[in-house]
Amino acid sequence: MPTPSTEQLETASETPENVAHRLAATLEMSQLMLQDVDADELLRGATSLLVTALEADFGVAGALFDGGDGIELNVVADETASRPYQFSYCKTASAAGFAISSEESLISNDFGEEDRFKDLFLRERSAASGLTIPLVAHGHATASVGIYWTQQHKISRADVDFAETITHMAASALTHTELQKRLVYARRFQETLMASTQSLVFTLDADDRITSLNDACRTISGFSLDELRGRSFMSVFVAPEELEAVRAAIRRGQETATPTKYESYLVAKSGERRRVSWSRASLIDSDGNIESIVLTGVDVTPRSDVEMASTVAAAAAESFGDPEPEQVATPAFKGAEQRDGVRRSFPYRQGIAPYVNDKMPEESDYVEVGFRDISAGGVSFLTPDKPDFEQVIIALGSGQNVTLVAAEVMHVDTTQRDGRLMYLVGCRFLRRIAV
Repeated sequence: MPTPSTEQLETASETPENVAHRLAATLEMSQLMLQDVDADELLRGATSLLVTALEADFGVAGALFDGGDGIELNVVADETASRPYQFSYCKTASAAGFAISSEESLISNDFGEEDRFKDLFLRERSAASGLTIPLVAHGHATASVGIYWTQQHKISRADVDFAETITHMAASALTHTELQKRLVYARRFQETLMASTQSLVFTLDADDRITSLNDACRTISGFSLDELRGRSFMSVFVAPEELEAVRAAIRRGQETATPTKYESYLVAKSGERRRVSWSRASLIDSDGNIESIVLTGVDVTPRSDVEMASTVAAAAAESFGDPEPEQVATPAFKGAEQRDGVRRSFPYRQGIAPYVNDKMPEESDYVEVGFRDISAGGVSFLTPDKPDFEQVIIALGSGQNVTLVAAEVMHVDTTQRDGRLMYLVGCRFLRRIAV
């Protein structure tokens, strides 16, 4: 017996009561879409609404499982409904399977004459006529909504249109729910990654305004997100003398559409400067516009400042007319040698001051001591008092050309100088202090 297509269906006259039932069902479906329900509950809810609105005898919510190898059928709106029925997925073994496979609405006015499939599940429930709608989400059907009558029922075009509308609403809700879950997962993953990494991670909008930052950024910068949200990254963190160089680096990256890599200072809330190696990448939307910018950085201050301190040490030695480099004999310190490179004789008086709790000393805190030698890695000096500090600020140079360098005390030993007991202090450069 030929099965009618939607074009062949009769257009039945709609009674005011039918219209009211269908409007009420549409409203209930809209409310169900707004609730936090899982896919199974949403599917059963849509099926139940259709059974009521179309005055059918029962409904069946079908869904694929095991990666599409199996199909599960749940009877809805039937007091005799039992547990879910599961079997291997086959197009011709059920109305649900046929609708899912063809991805088209299946209209059966008389199951007794149906030759496209044989549905024992529906036959056991004495189904005579039925309408099965595939639920298409993410581009393919994975579920179905079935409405069935135990007496032959002439299905109208209005019945099909209404059932398809409710099923499409369910599909839209499932797609949105799945998208929301993916977005929530992606957001949580991003938050976890940002919180756990030691790298600095900023996100900026297309105008370089800060939208988020991770814990490493808060720690090193001293700013909270509330203090930074909506502010220009350039104006807050980039040193004025490096603005043009940073902008030029960003322009080069935009011209080549590749991540921009550059190195610059990050100016913290306290005024401290940290040398950071940056990587800047833009996220582009479907129209080719910048949607957001991800800026990641690695603090290379220890490396860069030691390099700077080494340069400063060499420049300081040369400014005093230091002779050719030579190995300087020193007393045997306890433990292994801590400084690399050739030491230069540095018999000059320079200022030092204790550096405690990262607090810069006042000008009055500095005292002059006699230095003995200097190298790329550090210095040694003589003092009549045994040092009670672990770190020290050293003022290297003379006149207007003085550079401040932070250093860590590595060794303290005793020696004699002009018949007096003196302490020979060996220090390792930590970083240059920007002033």
